[in-house]
Amino acid sequence: MNLFLTSAYPYHHSQNFAVSWLKESARLDTFKEHSVSDDPDAADIILFTEHHPPEDPYFFKVLKNDLYKQYPHKSILYTDIDKPLPLLPSILPSIESRYYRKRLVRSGPYIAKQYKNESVLFREESTEREFLFSFIGAARTHTIRQRILDLNYSNSFVKDSSAINLWELDSNTKKIVEKEYADVSLNSHFILCPRGEGVNSYRLYEAMEMGITPVIISDDWVPMRGPDWDEFSLRVAEKDIQEIPDILLEKKGEARKMGRLARKNWEMWFSKEVCFHHIACMCEDLMKSRESGINKKVYTYSQFLRPFHTRNLLRFYKNSLL
Repeated sequence: MNLFLTSAYPYHHSQNFAVSWLKESARLDTFKEHSVSDDPDAADIILFTEHHPPEDPYFFKVLKNDLYKQYPHKSILYTDIDKPLPLLPSILPSIESRYYRKRLVRSGPYIAKQYKNESVLFREESTEREFLFSFIGAARTHTIRQRILDLNYSNSFVKDSSAINLWELDSNTKKIVEKEYADVSLNSHFILCPRGEGVNSYRLYEAMEMGITPVIISDDWVPMRGPDWDEFSLRVAEKDIQEIPDILLEKKGEARKMGRLARKNWEMWFSKEVCFHHIACMCEDLMKSRESGINKKVYTYSQFLRPFHTRNLLRFYKNSLL
């Protein structure tokens, strides 16, 4: 497949930079089965590669874009927004299971993180790890995170980072915060990866990159197809958070092996050298099964009746009038 990579928004260093990242991924691509086109007319797919522009949560600018209007039949959206409502065929890291529709959506990876933690590295270490599990994250993004922080287990490290916004820190402080996160993670048998605002979390992929077994706590998350998630990760139901210490104690002997498999799967599915390929494959799959016509429109726009999106849509129109 030949992809034309574009965005409906002016470049912004924190809100819109995924196109350049994905083009770099294409240059590093080890599969060489798909390519990037400079000509939208000749391309098989036009991929609007977006993050989350705060002024347009439903990507109306994509629908109004001249390329989309000219080629709606081959246009696809990638976005990592936390609570997506797909108005066109989309690749979404954070789609909720109850709203997943195979003919409209694929669950995909996060790409082009705004603030990459340079301390997140793979280190093959033979020393015993101190913590059974760890979690450093903001409790404010979901109630289950506070329940994790309330776990009373001595051989663990849990810390609320709600007061910290990385983008507000000076470079030295940012390095200190990031290093603590990486050092604690690398000293843990398991990393807890609960949902936040969205059902997915960057923490999951960082755990895999570091070669540490991730513990996924998100009932509504839809795993991306491809990785053998059961061989290298654990899923704990949100209702079973209090059982986490006992569950992980039983699995402690398998943590190293699962961590190595997590790293292997990260290299195969999520590293920069392979990411473009897998996203292109998802686009190709979506093109074969995409839904159109009145049924698609009814389903899509009926989602605005969900309370969150009703409020958000009204807020959008209110702000657009200011």
